[in-house]
Amino acid sequence: MIFQSSDPEPIYPVVDIYHYLESNPFNVQPGKTVFIDPITEKALTFGQFQLETKQFAAGLQDSYGFQSRDVLAIFSYNQYDFGVPILGTLCAGGVVTTVNHSYTLEEVVHQLKDSGASYMVTTVDLLPTATEAAKICGIKREHIFLFGGKDEAGHKAYQSIFAKRLATPVKIDMDEIAYLCYSSGTTGKSKGVMLTHRNITSNLVQIMSYDAEVIKQKDLVILGFLPLYHIYGLMNCLHISLIT
Repeated sequence: MIFQSSDPEPIYPVVDIYHYLESNPFNVQPGKTVFIDPITEKALTFGQFQLETKQFAAGLQDSYGFQSRDVLAIFSYNQYDFGVPILGTLCAGGVVTTVNHSYTLEEVVHQLKDSGASYMVTTVDLLPTATEAAKICGIKREHIFLFGGKDEAGHKAYQSIFAKRLATPVKIDMDEIAYLCYSSGTTGKSKGVMLTHRNITSNLVQIMSYDAEVIKQKDLVILGFLPLYHIYGLMNCLHISLIT
């Protein structure tokens, strides 16, 4: 027997993640704050986010030869601007793999090799592990960028590579991989879960349909304590905050 939901069938997007964000289905205003660091009080508005993701994408393309399907690794604990290099990479047609910030060198090396990453964004305090892993995996030193907003230890902040031009978002097939999030590795080495643009946009619509009464609150604040390298935090904190 098939049980049918009493809820109306969701209308699923037919565009990739970045273009779905750009379609702005909830009419988020450019000046609306979408991410806040509670300690430093640094913040990003929706308009700033759109601008900076396109500047980052253009910087990757113009200065570093970034190509569609290239993989960028995010090796960091939560940041208020965690989504800028992530969505900027998608804007440039690339793939993102998010790395657990508590990983050992061996675990980071495994994920970088397995995912085929050739770029990385990390933090100053994770640089010893990040640079050693990158060296082992053949990732160029100049392809390692930093969160934190300033150049340090011979590495550029990811903001330092922003181009003056704004990238034109690459149109990506819905069944192309967007994210390579890795399993916990309970029974062996972690495995890359290949999440497509269709997977992500469809799940966003499902979450928004299920939580419609909550999400329509215009001044809703989400406490983003979930790790953003994990798909749960990536979806329910980062993407939902942006879309709504």
